[in-house]
Amino acid sequence: MKKVAIIGGGQLAEAMVAGLIKSGYDPQLIWVTNRQVVRQQYFNDTYGVRAGTANVDALAWCDMVALAVKPYQVKDVCMDIASHVGDKPLISLAAGINLDALQGWLTAKAQVFRAMPNVAMRVQQGVVAFCATERVGLVTREEVQQLFSRVGHVVWLDDESHFSVVTAISGSGPAYYFLLSESLIEAAQALGLSYSLAKQLVNQTAYGSIEVARESNVDWNLLRQQVTSPNGTTDAAISWLSKSHFSEIILSAVKAAASRAEELHLDIDTQ
Repeated sequence: MKKVAIIGGGQLAEAMVAGLIKSGYDPQLIWVTNRQVVRQQYFNDTYGVRAGTANVDALAWCDMVALAVKPYQVKDVCMDIASHVGDKPLISLAAGINLDALQGWLTAKAQVFRAMPNVAMRVQQGVVAFCATERVGLVTREEVQQLFSRVGHVVWLDDESHFSVVTAISGSGPAYYFLLSESLIEAAQALGLSYSLAKQLVNQTAYGSIEVARESNVDWNLLRQQVTSPNGTTDAAISWLSKSHFSEIILSAVKAAASRAEELHLDIDTQ
C-alpha cells in the first residue's frame, strides 16, 4: 500500500478516506491536512488517520498526493507546495482546473493527474474519471488506478475537454438523484404518507432499480418500458413528465453544470 497525503478536509476528502478505510486500507498510511484543528481532530478520531496542518510534512512523508481543495484554492496550494512535490504523482480532484494549469503551477518533474470523483467513494461505489499529462508513465497510472479502484469505478478520458460533461454527469450526479428522492418523499407526504414510510419506500425503490439496471444487459429505455403498461399508473406519470419536457429540463440542467465547470477555470485565470 502507498502512503497517501490528502490536502483538504472537505466532503470529497472525507468520502475518499471513508472509502479507502472500508476497503481495508491502513489508516496510518493516510495523512489529511487541513487548516482547521477541529477538522483535523475529526479525521483522526473518526478514521484513525494522520492529520495536521503542514502540507510540506505530509508531502515529505507520502508516496502520492491527492489535492482535494476548492477550485479557487488550487493555484495557491500548488504554488505553495511546488518545490516539495518532486516527481510524486499529484492527483487534483478539483472541478474545472485543467492539466496545463496544474503543471504550470507545479514543476516540470511533477506527475500530474486530473480526476473527477463523486461522493459515492464513501461507500466504495464512486465514479472517478482520470486523465494525465504525457510524462506520467504506465506504472504510475496503474498505481493511481489501483488506489482509486478501492473507492469505485475508474474511467480514463482520452480527451480532456470531456471533463466538463463528466463533471456535470457523474461529479454532480449524486445531487440530482438526491433531489429526485427528496421530491418523491415530499410528494408522498403531500399525499398522506409519513416521512418515515416515504423515505423507506423511496430509498428501497432507488436501490432496487439500480440493482435491476446493473444486472441487466438492456438499455434503461427498455427497462422503463417494461415497467410502463399502456394506460396504467406508471404511464400516467411518464406521460405527464414527457408533456412537461422532462428530458429537455435534464439536458438544460446538465448543460448549466458543464458550463459552470468551464467557467471555474476561467475564474481562476482572471485572479
